[in-house]
Amino acid sequence: MDNNYDVPLIVEETDLEFHAYAIRPETYFVPIIFSFIFITGIIGNGSLIVIYCRHRAMRTVPNTFVLSLSIGDLLVILITVPFTAWIYTFESWHFGEIICIFSEFVKDVSTGVSVFTLAVLSAERYWAIIDPLGKYLHKGSRVTILTVISIWLASSLIAVPTAINTRVETVRANVIYRDNGELYNKTKDTDFCSPYPLAWLSTGYHHGIIIGRFIVYYALPLVVISYYYIRMALHLMRQASGVTGDMMRHGNTLIVRKKVAKMVLIFVFVFFLCFTPYYVFTFWFWFHDHTVDSFTPFWNYFRIVSFCLVYVNSCANPLALLLFSQTYRKCFFDFVVQYLLCRKTEVQREWPQIERGTSLRTSKSELLTFYRQRRETASLIRKSLAASSVAQSSI
Repeated sequence: MDNNYDVPLIVEETDLEFHAYAIRPETYFVPIIFSFIFITGIIGNGSLIVIYCRHRAMRTVPNTFVLSLSIGDLLVILITVPFTAWIYTFESWHFGEIICIFSEFVKDVSTGVSVFTLAVLSAERYWAIIDPLGKYLHKGSRVTILTVISIWLASSLIAVPTAINTRVETVRANVIYRDNGELYNKTKDTDFCSPYPLAWLSTGYHHGIIIGRFIVYYALPLVVISYYYIRMALHLMRQASGVTGDMMRHGNTLIVRKKVAKMVLIFVFVFFLCFTPYYVFTFWFWFHDHTVDSFTPFWNYFRIVSFCLVYVNSCANPLALLLFSQTYRKCFFDFVVQYLLCRKTEVQREWPQIERGTSLRTSKSELLTFYRQRRETASLIRKSLAASSVAQSSI
């Protein structure tokens, strides 16, 4: 298929000038931002996944959904972020159509997983608040796992049209560029990865896709999340007017679940803060009648900021957990000390050390006693963490 199109981006010299990538500020500061996102996202999401798998105390219902969020974010960090940083550094796409399709598909899947998981988390926190006895929460992990799988399947199915229609397009444009103060006219070919086929622009396909993505990935989840948090707020206000016996007996559990609900609300706030500028720019760019004429430096930098914020969302959730979850913070610092700094944790430092001069004289019974005591200590620590997790249902 021939994907070359002659697009008269410039008609007169006064319309627009082409600035080489070497003199554009974003060529230098955007890759630095994306490098920070890449490193922070890998460390944050990777640590969260490892900690969830290693610590039984972290395997709660809300943490399972947060794990799903981290897996989706990690995929975007590994697969999409490097290629997006390339777009701002070089003038053309050089990775072929397969990478183009896969990158756009993974980005849509991750967006769906993030926003659908936040909607489910909002519902789960609502039931945790109105049911402090935990009847809803303790129906079993099987329901949670099935919900996570359903979210991933739905996100993948919704992203299929993107995978089908994404392609590498080649645009041939008549541009004006400046060289030593002189203006020159030049024909320039540029390859770019696009989810909207240029041949279909006249059909309005891209308008339908943009509106559909806005509804599915933004507006509808926002309505669902708002519904549950409004009902949660009304329930808490009704509780404030009269304290029942159940509330007195389960006050600590309810307080901790309120904290978790607030943290989920922070996740939601971060998501919509990161994606709102992106949708503002997308609607302006694709629905405005004179986009090329109106594309001022303000809109150029607004575009850059909005796209960067989309990927900042992929590394923000582990930072929020680190700030608001005491259990995760303790596990994270133990992980950093033990695996990244190669030092012994607090538990390991308490183990008795066998001096080199007496090790040969240590009897078999003493060694058995030592290892039995160490196992008992570790078992007590695990039970204490598990009991604290069940009592608090904290993330």
